Amino acid sequence: MANQYSPFITGISLEKEHDYLIELTALGVLTAIRSAVRLIKKKNDLKGFSVAIQGVGKVGLTLANLLIESGCEVIVTDINADAIERCRSQLPVKVYQPDKILNVPCDILIPCGLGGILNETTIPALNTKIICGAANNQLASKEMAALIASRGITYIPDYVANVGGAIYASQSYLGDTVEQISYRVISTINTLVENIINKSREMNITPTEIARNMVMDVLLSRGVDQIKADLGAWWIDKEKLVA
Repeated sequence: MANQYSPFITGISLEKEHDYLIELTALGVLTAIRSAVRLIKKKNDLKGFSVAIQGVGKVGLTLANLLIESGCEVIVTDINADAIERCRSQLPVKVYQPDKILNVPCDILIPCGLGGILNETTIPALNTKIICGAANNQLASKEMAALIASRGITYIPDYVANVGGAIYASQSYLGDTVEQISYRVISTINTLVENIINKSREMNITPTEIARNMVMDVLLSRGVDQIKADLGAWWIDKEKLVA
């Protein structure tokens, strides 16, 4: 119905397109995890890695399946009992209580539920080496990135890991096939994660800071006047954007 009022809407028109949106988001997170493991763990595959997924809705469930196919041992939780039952009935997973998942020993923690879960209380109790998931706004505040890094944990920013869905929405609007978009998701996220981790090491700052600087470089390369024109009434100054 929305397309009856505007030609500039994508990603919601058909149920099958919505399925692709979910699948490409999950594929993007999987790609980010693979890239992080390759750089941090020096492994080219995920066989034998333990992963803990917080939230097994549509994206989380799809990702759990991909990770099992990749040879991972998968632990899951969700506050929705129906989602847990659906996951348990379809996949060979271990189920933990929602209040235990952030403390479970695992190689990779994968937030795919609510935002704000990485905070001053939860971060000291984390028992993982990599955090990479689909949930939006995983950090309770920007200061949490440094706290995570102080624990020796690599955090892949959410808007990097979950960008596959946005890539699908934009490229499908432009007429690309699912195969073309899948290739673009994999190549784009591989490059982003590699650059972010390598620059983080070189500059001794968090991956979150690197990713934020990359975003600002892209925005400001267009010029302040052009950004203002694009954003219109939503324009905010660089200091507020960085914050």
